[in-house]
Amino acid sequence: MNTIKNFIFFYLNPGKEVVREYTFYDKLKGTGSLLVFNFLFLIFSGVLINTLLIEFGLLIDPTVTKKSFTLIEQALVFGVLIAPLVEEIISRVWLVYSDFNISIAVSTLVVVLIFKILMSADYHRLIDAPLNAFVLLSVGIVIFYSTQFLVKKSLEVSSFISANIRILATMSGVAFGYLHLYNYKITLNLLLLSPIVLINYIVGGLLIGYIRIRFSFFYAVLLHIAFNAVLLLIKYR
Repeated sequence: MNTIKNFIFFYLNPGKEVVREYTFYDKLKGTGSLLVFNFLFLIFSGVLINTLLIEFGLLIDPTVTKKSFTLIEQALVFGVLIAPLVEEIISRVWLVYSDFNISIAVSTLVVVLIFKILMSADYHRLIDAPLNAFVLLSVGIVIFYSTQFLVKKSLEVSSFISANIRILATMSGVAFGYLHLYNYKITLNLLLLSPIVLINYIVGGLLIGYIRIRFSFFYAVLLHIAFNAVLLLIKYR
């Protein structure tokens, strides 16, 4: 309960948040508490709010029921392990400043964007997979070291992140939520009601952001993996 209170205070009333050194047990217990809170909020937002909107005719059911993977093994590898790790590197590893964190976030983002463009344009069919992987890896390495050179020991970047950490964590959480619009068929009605439809993703992003800042990147990824694992196991039951 203290972890949930501190999470709320972190964003809404920082003066009341209790900040201290956390043991391994504290972090594990806190991550578990926030995971349960996330699922309770999922039930509230998904079952109650969205269902009421659908019942009153304000929203056509936006739920995507089509499975992204044909095999549960594929879903577990990509949806439970790879996707959370990549999303956390891009979205939140940089919330704790270091030139490495900034560089790995920027380079991963660039590589993912290039990968998405190639996949959508079917360019990957023209080139062998190993060559694709080599090109993406090479681009990632170049971007990583270029970014590291630009921000290395940058007091301005470090000070900016420290001074605006709650704003940045909030922006990261909201952006994380809206990235999940791709789960749905985009309509004008969905866009207008998107803050309600996506509220669970946004709250989840805020939760993970808090864990990243107060506990560590490891626990942020751990919560993300656990959340996705439970949902996928339910989906593929």
